[in-house]
Amino acid sequence: MLPISGINVIPLPEVHLKDYVDHIEGIISGIDDDIILAAHSMTGMVIAQIAEDLGDKIKKLFFIAAFMPSLDTKNMLGYMKEDSWTCVGEKTIMPLETGMLTFVPEYLRNLAFGFCDDEKYEYALKNLQPETPAMWGDDINLGEKYKKVPKYYFHTLKDNCCTYYIQRAMVSATPVVKQYYLDADHFCMFSATDELNESILDALKE
Repeated sequence: MLPISGINVIPLPEVHLKDYVDHIEGIISGIDDDIILAAHSMTGMVIAQIAEDLGDKIKKLFFIAAFMPSLDTKNMLGYMKEDSWTCVGEKTIMPLETGMLTFVPEYLRNLAFGFCDDEKYEYALKNLQPETPAMWGDDINLGEKYKKVPKYYFHTLKDNCCTYYIQRAMVSATPVVKQYYLDADHFCMFSATDELNESILDALKE
């Protein structure tokens, strides 16, 4: 589990991209087999940095409605500013006294869970944690190791966060082995579970 995310939260006063990278690298450092990393949303930046750090140990990268950086990418915030269609902005996010950010409740369903059923949406709400703005602006440093790792992109065609517009732009800038297209919102693991699972299984066979 990632720091400050989901259940079993690891409490940290402030979390940076390096904390996510270090946490995952600590988990997989003792694994001798090849590693396949799958990322959703902003953690695409995290697995990209891990691929650069660990090189040949990483067999494949799966980007699921995720930010997939090119070699000249500085941070995720740059992509968010380029996304002409995203609904993430001043109306939909709000700062907390802790310095963290959270989503404005009345916009959240349309923003990220528009095609999830009520049960899955309620489950997601119970486990949704505030985010640190530091993660969005933290720079990454990528090179040839990241470039060499085979990449697979899982598009979400009805995404209001990391929209199909910016997803296509990222794939144009960073070639992938194969693309998948899910008729889903940002949280496709809830709104298109079977389709996502089938796509992942196909990518594993490649």
